[in-house]
Amino acid sequence: MQSHSIDWTPDQNMAIAGIYFKMLTMELSNELFTKSEYNKQAQALTGRTKGSVEFKFCNISHVLHSNGLPFITGYKPRINAQGGSFYRAVEHHINIH
Repeated sequence: MQSHSIDWTPDQNMAIAGIYFKMLTMELSNELFTKSEYNKQAQALTGRTKGSVEFKFCNISHVLHSNGLPFITGYKPRINAQGGSFYRAVEHHINIH
């Protein structure tokens, strides 16, 4: 049986980008945080699995890295990012941070 991923909705992308930028702000301020707790928050807001959330966090790191911006060191950049609303959500959070 072949499994196909379903693109994240604009609301899901905005939610996960918001959580990622909370962690990034903490990391840049040298504040301690637990990635697994934020992953659980993202799962609750998006209905996605732990692995899916982890991969999406890495996609956000890729966008930031590609733009010469800092990213969370624990989420190494991975390409294969969804386009459209994903990039708009990340860009929205870049602009407000």
